[in-house]
Amino acid sequence: MPVMLARAVACVSVALIVVACAEGENLVGGSGPDGGGSVNGGGPGNGGNDAVSSSASSMNTTTTGPNDGGSNEGGSGEGGIPAVGGGGEGGEGGAPGPVCDYAAPEVCAQAELLPAVAGDEGSDVVTRMGDSSRWFKVHIEEQSSSISESDLSYTVKLTSPPGMNYDLKVHQGPQDGSPDCNGTLKLGAGNPETVSDSWDDDQGIGGEDDSTWLVIEIVYVSGTTCGSSSQWTLEVRGNT
Repeated sequence: MPVMLARAVACVSVALIVVACAEGENLVGGSGPDGGGSVNGGGPGNGGNDAVSSSASSMNTTTTGPNDGGSNEGGSGEGGIPAVGGGGEGGEGGAPGPVCDYAAPEVCAQAELLPAVAGDEGSDVVTRMGDSSRWFKVHIEEQSSSISESDLSYTVKLTSPPGMNYDLKVHQGPQDGSPDCNGTLKLGAGNPETVSDSWDDDQGIGGEDDSTWLVIEIVYVSGTTCGSSSQWTLEVRGNT
């Protein structure tokens, strides 16, 4: 083959190789210009350079081993990073409210003894507060030593707290007697609930004790509050 033609073929071959590389094709190592079939008929040429694969749509580049065609695969994307942190914790429940027990802590025979109240002179008053049913007993005393008649009287008053309802019951015993849970029953009326009574001072020969005992019962009726902020008030007043 004429020398000029051989050079033309070699140049075309080199151009084709450059174009193939630009398009990202896999190339297999070929023979050098001095390989078999050349003009000079020399021995086999050296292997070509390792083929390099490139892609216009991927930034990943893979280089293969010697004399192997390069792969032209795009890189695979990774999943997003999972979110960290769970939902917030629920709020704690409020503190429990007071436990309300409206039953009386005693029975009539164990009624709390209140200070004695003069029924015929002065202005004695005794008060108590509470938030349940209760029993009390109080002595309405004759204290005047005058030879003139001085009648006796008392007033018992119960004021219920807002939203609550308590009833007032007074068991009045006989004059110059003892506390009587079965004495004459007098029911509170009005708002606040009130019980009152009066009686004569019986002088007689040598005098007579006209004092009397009251057994007071406070009875829970309705309502749902209790504690120091929701208490009834009991008032026992003499000589009214």
